Amino acid sequence: MSQQALFNPNQPLMDLPEIRTQIGLYLDTSELNVCAQVCRSWNDTFYPLIWADFEWHSDYVTYPQSKVLERNARHIRYLHLTDHDRPAHFLDLCTNLRGLVLMFAVHEQNQWDQIARLIHRNQKLFSINISTGGLTPTIGFIQAVAQNESIKQIEITFSEYDRTAVTILLDAATRLEMLSVIGAAFEDPGSMARWQVPGGGFPRLKSLQMCARTGISARHQFEMIQQCPQLESLAWSEDSWPESTQSFPTTEFCHMLTHSCPNLAVFELQIQSLTDKDFSRILESARRVISFQVFDTQFGPMASQSLRRHFHHVTKLDLRRCQGVTSAVSQQILASCPGLTEFFAGYLKVQDIKQEWVCTGLTSLTLFICGMKDQPLENQEVALRQLSMLERMESLAVGTFDPRDENSKDGLDLRLAAGLSILESLKELRSICFDGLAQDMDQADLIWMVEAWPKFCRLEGKVHMERERRLELQEILIERGIALVGYMDDEEELEEEEAESIDVEAQMNAN
Repeated sequence: MSQQALFNPNQPLMDLPEIRTQIGLYLDTSELNVCAQVCRSWNDTFYPLIWADFEWHSDYVTYPQSKVLERNARHIRYLHLTDHDRPAHFLDLCTNLRGLVLMFAVHEQNQWDQIARLIHRNQKLFSINISTGGLTPTIGFIQAVAQNESIKQIEITFSEYDRTAVTILLDAATRLEMLSVIGAAFEDPGSMARWQVPGGGFPRLKSLQMCARTGISARHQFEMIQQCPQLESLAWSEDSWPESTQSFPTTEFCHMLTHSCPNLAVFELQIQSLTDKDFSRILESARRVISFQVFDTQFGPMASQSLRRHFHHVTKLDLRRCQGVTSAVSQQILASCPGLTEFFAGYLKVQDIKQEWVCTGLTSLTLFICGMKDQPLENQEVALRQLSMLERMESLAVGTFDPRDENSKDGLDLRLAAGLSILESLKELRSICFDGLAQDMDQADLIWMVEAWPKFCRLEGKVHMERERRLELQEILIERGIALVGYMDDEEELEEEEAESIDVEAQMNAN
């Protein structure tokens, strides 16, 4: 090939289709539309990306430009079907899918046949999410999923699967990289011997999630986990165990971590029967822990001590509603985990903040920062200055998260007069939650939030304790496009106030 053919002087050196495609992945639909109108070559790159991720609505059946949909079906890579009312010929034209999401109620068996044909036509399909209600999936549909060898990720929510269907799905899981079963009723296969082979019956599975009423016995679930030598992420819930009383096989689980699944580093264990000592043994056995989510469990002092050996690797911790996680533990984590990006825990007393937080890459924090009631503002400033260093923070929740602590005055006072401007550095902040805290904000405080935080779009909590004043202040946020979330709507609160007023009036009349 000549040098002239390799270099086109009329085309900018960096204006290549491959580069444009990568750029297009970061653009929204309106931006893609603009780019597609620049010239023919740009149209060839950006126009297909407009259709790449498509969600079907029943409105499209009578949509004036339905022919446009049919003409562009070949560009669709990720298809979301959210209802059953769709023309078969549209699905016939979708032949380049990489991902398929089914979220609708199936009312006729032939709908499963229609989806099965869609799966057969898309031999590059990589992931499928089955979140359907209504009629049980047919064996023909299950076989279509199992026979498409390009599928590497399967998510199943709801629906019921008999032993034959479960066997077919587990056979398919031998080639999967990810399997998630949440809320689906699986009949127990009776035995896992079929998949217990040297080297592991599920040799490629890296992510496994089993939560809520799977129907497969706890023992068989554990035997399945043991057959995943490449497993990196495990979400396992006690709710998925059909037995009413079942002890956790801690010793076997720890042995598995060192022998069968040495790469397992992401844990989500919603298991009430696990004791603090059990968690400690698991953390001591794990080679490395990147994420540890044990919401509402017996995780406590022993486990907290064992967690320390993973401080330099951990990126996500969810220790909410773990009564054994003290304020001192929360402070130690924030001051010792440099790679932490998400942290959820119960509380932190400002008096325990004695070292600077090192997790400056934190993007999400849920923590009741307390100890401010009847204390000088200097105490609050200590907490605010630590928060101000978290410049990548996107979601900040500092409320009590306890209905019994409604209108608490022990948390952060989010007013300019109390030092709110210290948080001016949080330019990435999108949402803030202070539910349960008594606030006495004014117009200037809210306007400051909107102006200081350019990405701010969501507020949770009561900005003022007086209802009428609160409604006035909320209008300021609504006018600026800020979404407001309250765990007790003002209408509900008004109804309660009116009910209390009627009760008082009735008592007075009775007297």
